[in-house]
Amino acid sequence: MLKSVRLCVASLLLTVSAASEAALLNFRFTGTGPNGPADVRFSMDSAREPSFVVGGNVAVFNFEGGGLFTPNGETGGVVQFYNAARNGGMDVGDRQSFYFEGEGDQVFSGTAEAPIFRTGTWRFVNSFFGGPNSVDYTLTISDPAAAAVPEPASWALMLVGFGLAGASVRRRRTAVRYA
Repeated sequence: MLKSVRLCVASLLLTVSAASEAALLNFRFTGTGPNGPADVRFSMDSAREPSFVVGGNVAVFNFEGGGLFTPNGETGGVVQFYNAARNGGMDVGDRQSFYFEGEGDQVFSGTAEAPIFRTGTWRFVNSFFGGPNSVDYTLTISDPAAAAVPEPASWALMLVGFGLAGASVRRRRTAVRYA
């Protein structure tokens, strides 16, 4: 029994102390702008380093090898995220033009040099056109693995439960009685 308790404790410690890695996040924004409907999708790590930073306020990510899915299909392009000092928001474009330019909340924590993206849904407005002609866009950042992989605490609780169930079964002895 002592061996199984030690095994459970070791499993618990390994599970809790495992380093968390950056999660692959899915980015999608939609809306209708002056160039027509926008539906741009891409994926990247939650803590990916930017290709370069502009003025300490703008994190720029290049997708030159593809991976940026626009209404015209997969293409290379650039995505820029602004921090709060630049009124938040983001720009997305390919080699010819920007599909989207909008202001809104800052969608990452940390600095522009080391952004950590948060999951959720944000609204961006391109107020360049002004008044009722403002263009609204929605950005959704989701973690596809969030629902599929249990939290480390859930794994630990499950392992402890299996260990205790195994210990109680092993400990239980049945005496046979004859009438």
